[in-house]
Amino acid sequence: MRTSAIILMEVLGMLTLFEVEGPTFVFYSTSDRTRLRIRDTDADWSGIVNVEGQQESSPELKIYAFSRGDPLQRVCIEIDVAPLRGRATERFFLLNATGTSVGPAPVTDRALAALEGPLSLGFELEAETRRNDTSRWFAVYRLRSVQGQ
Repeated sequence: MRTSAIILMEVLGMLTLFEVEGPTFVFYSTSDRTRLRIRDTDADWSGIVNVEGQQESSPELKIYAFSRGDPLQRVCIEIDVAPLRGRATERFFLLNATGTSVGPAPVTDRALAALEGPLSLGFELEAETRRNDTSRWFAVYRLRSVQGQ
């Protein structure tokens, strides 16, 4: 019986997620950049991809991964942020995400291809505060893990 390969993904730098929540809105943004090391234990290869965060505030959260060898190869990772809404009741959140290739070049980079399809991103709550003069909550999370599903 042969088992399938295990793909390990390691966050090599900090990617910070910022959440601002008010009575009628929620906005998300992230810090600038990080890198992911992706390792296939069965095929004995590894690679690094660059990840660019979402710097503009939006009710949706998307980050982009780029091939280091060919920056035209990229994957958009759309993250389901619904579990974060409201006051934090946990310190660690595993969020569902989907990675989709975005043109013009097809994804041939094996490390980048590992980010296509369903993913889980683990974020750890770093801080949560409320502004006394408003009803806004501010939360800061750090990306700790990325897993393929």
